[in-house]
Amino acid sequence: MKYGTHLYYINSVNNEGCIASTEQRVEVINCSVQKGISPNGDGLNDAFDLTNYHPLEVSIYNRYGKQVYHHANGYNNQWTGQDSAGKSLPDGTYYYRIVTVSEELTGYVYLLREVK
Repeated sequence: MKYGTHLYYINSVNNEGCIASTEQRVEVINCSVQKGISPNGDGLNDAFDLTNYHPLEVSIYNRYGKQVYHHANGYNNQWTGQDSAGKSLPDGTYYYRIVTVSEELTGYVYLLREVK
């Protein structure tokens, strides 16, 4: 869904054939995708939080363009810096592709387990 104001019309018909109509204005705000995760168990930014997006598909790629993680419908913040086999990935920049009902998002997320 594009950002901004959207107007939706809802019509319903009852058993007698009477029509009820209403309109609803919805404001879509600009939510940016998280730019980093630090899965170190402190409860802060431990997972790639996509709660606001309700993704149908999430793919994570390394810097060489190789897909290292994929999750289909039902993603619920499962990516915590592991590959598809569950092995921890090294710290660094990863790229994502998120598919939602209305759009496809791409960008990067930085993985940092602990500050040295």
